[in-house]
Amino acid sequence: MRRVTAQQCATTWGVSPSYARRLLAPLQAVGRDLETGALLYDQTQAAGLGTGRKAGHPGAISAHFLHSADGSRVLLYTGWTSVEAHQEAAEAGHHDEGHEIFSSTPGVRPTGGGGYHLHRSLSLPRP
Repeated sequence: MRRVTAQQCATTWGVSPSYARRLLAPLQAVGRDLETGALLYDQTQAAGLGTGRKAGHPGAISAHFLHSADGSRVLLYTGWTSVEAHQEAAEAGHHDEGHEIFSSTPGVRPTGGGGYHLHRSLSLPRP
């Protein structure tokens, strides 16, 4: 049996390591890599998880649903590598399925959205 790590699956599938770990979550790990300590999975089972998934736009970085403290509102916040990448995704129809879900959900009303540009960010010093 050939074994693979989540990192190897992420590279093969073209996704982030954290997303690969989420895809691999239903599988039982078959061991640990002796050098890195990473969980190992049966390659045959893991390969089945990576096929048939929908590939996102390569310019997409993240998507988060933010819930208000009083429970009355939800905000979908997405991150993109550039304004152009977001426009490409919209023109290619990558947003259509998500918009269909939102518009058909009772009580959800679109606000028209808006764009924001990151002015500055902070980073913590590494130990």
